[in-house]
Amino acid sequence: MMEYKIALLLRDPAVDFYKTSIGTNFLGCNIDYYHVSSLKELGKIFSSIEKKYDGFMTTGSLSLSTMTQICSDNEIPMSYFNITVESIYKIILTQSILRNKFDLSKIGIDILDENDSLANIIVEDRLLNLLHEDDERVKRFSLEELQKYENDLIDKYSRLINNGKINFFITRTIAALDLFNKRNIDYYFMYPSINEIRNAFELLKKNIELRAMKKNLPAVIHFDLKLETSKNGSEQKSIEFQKAIIDFNKKYYTNLVLKSSYMDFEVYTDYQTVKDFTFDFTHCPLLDFLKKEIQYSGTIGYGIGRNIDHARINAINASKYGNAFNENGYQSFLVDSDDNIISLNKSGIANSGLDLNLNISIEYADEIAQMAKLSSKTIMRLISLIKTLGTDQISSDELMMHLNISLRTSNKILSNLHKCGIASIEGRKSIGAKGRPINVYKVNICY
Repeated sequence: MMEYKIALLLRDPAVDFYKTSIGTNFLGCNIDYYHVSSLKELGKIFSSIEKKYDGFMTTGSLSLSTMTQICSDNEIPMSYFNITVESIYKIILTQSILRNKFDLSKIGIDILDENDSLANIIVEDRLLNLLHEDDERVKRFSLEELQKYENDLIDKYSRLINNGKINFFITRTIAALDLFNKRNIDYYFMYPSINEIRNAFELLKKNIELRAMKKNLPAVIHFDLKLETSKNGSEQKSIEFQKAIIDFNKKYYTNLVLKSSYMDFEVYTDYQTVKDFTFDFTHCPLLDFLKKEIQYSGTIGYGIGRNIDHARINAINASKYGNAFNENGYQSFLVDSDDNIISLNKSGIANSGLDLNLNISIEYADEIAQMAKLSSKTIMRLISLIKTLGTDQISSDELMMHLNISLRTSNKILSNLHKCGIASIEGRKSIGAKGRPINVYKVNICY
């Protein structure tokens, strides 16, 4: 059985608890323990060891979010020991049995606001929702906001103690324990059960294995030379292109294997190579290189797939998607193994005014295009615009202005979407003082 090196970054007294519970070898994982005293120290330690381990584990969502923001590779497997809502109910029930006069109104829990009543939360069955909302909120915080959130939590506890509102705390925030001990306040720290620990490690191991598999996924890069050859002659441009790819291989130490076909070329490689030389799928130095060396103006499409055929199809689709934005010069896109579209020209997005990172598949865009009797290019640009504007409500004049198309074309797009049920009329607005009101449409497309 494969063994993995795992680092546990923990605050005291959690280190002693986990060493006693699982030791230094658990479920085929060799564990090293690191003591941290604050989120700031956790970040420093993590940065110094992130390349040394197969995966990382910590005690809470604040710590996990800190590591997530600091790590240089967003695919490093990491997790935390989550406390389930069932465990919280069990703790409340157990403590009510062990203690006399256990008043729910005097119990504080991290996720409750100062005016929340635990009794009402339980009766209304809102505890699980509060847990999920808290975790989602923490994921969106910056590093500074994470530290502030922890400090605010401790300040909240201090106020509740001063006002005599709470006399017993159930917490998963180790930073609050110093306050409770100094103020001689009764509390219960929510350590995970052995089953919760086991589940966390099994999930981490699965993510480690998936990452290893993903590194070896086949990748194909598709170059559409139709525009090139129409301008410069097929044979000469083909020779220049092949030499440029060889030069790129030498410069970037890549293992790109070139294969030519009619009017286009394909390069065969793997997921990790593409990830490395595109700087984690954020830029396309290959396009920059070809523009400089041979004044290349064709499209480049990257495809990653579960097999080589899937990767080829994704690369061709990514190249077609690039053609949809070719007039703006945004020609490098990637379709990943889950058929999501990713722009590899981050530096150029601001100039286009459109957000080109779409969590949709080519097939989905084609399906909508067929229903509305429009082109896939139009649907993709429309979705990009909706995402950029941050609203699914749009009028024909806005569509005309942002996509640089005629008002007639804009009206046709929205009318076709309305006829097939993909858009609905939400209201009307006037253009100018004397202008006739026009429809405002709500576009019902997922992205």
